[in-house]
Amino acid sequence: PFRGLPLPNLEDPGDPFQAPGRPMTPVCYAPVAPTWAPRSGYVGTYDDAWDRTRAPFLPDDFDERHYHCAPEGLVTARPLVGAEPIVLEGVSARGVLSSRVPQVGFDVTAVVAGSRCRWPCRSTRSPRARPATDGGALAGAARRGQARVVD
Repeated sequence: PFRGLPLPNLEDPGDPFQAPGRPMTPVCYAPVAPTWAPRSGYVGTYDDAWDRTRAPFLPDDFDERHYHCAPEGLVTARPLVGAEPIVLEGVSARGVLSSRVPQVGFDVTAVVAGSRCRWPCRSTRSPRARPATDGGALAGAARRGQARVVD
């Protein structure tokens, strides 16, 4: 009955294709752009009140789910740190495709009031920007010229 019609390449097993024109659950393993739903709904409120009281920091109603670029069904309960297995079944005539999440890491070195501080950053989780009043001693030291990022 669907001969000659373009059909989806991937579909949700719980919501299979049944008829042209019927809404379907989006299924994909590519990143979701921050301007696309549902990610865009988590960004918070950027209005005049935010501009007067919070800018340039994130709004109070910012939801950290905005940082997730995976489709909702693929978001993990904990941040990925790298080396987790990726397995795709039923998407290739060649059979199961597998890989691993890349391991990403870097070190940050700063000089604060003449002392060198080094922080290893190994998680892929994005930090949430916070005002200096939320314990941002390093940011305050940088504004006073007492801290600088070395490498």
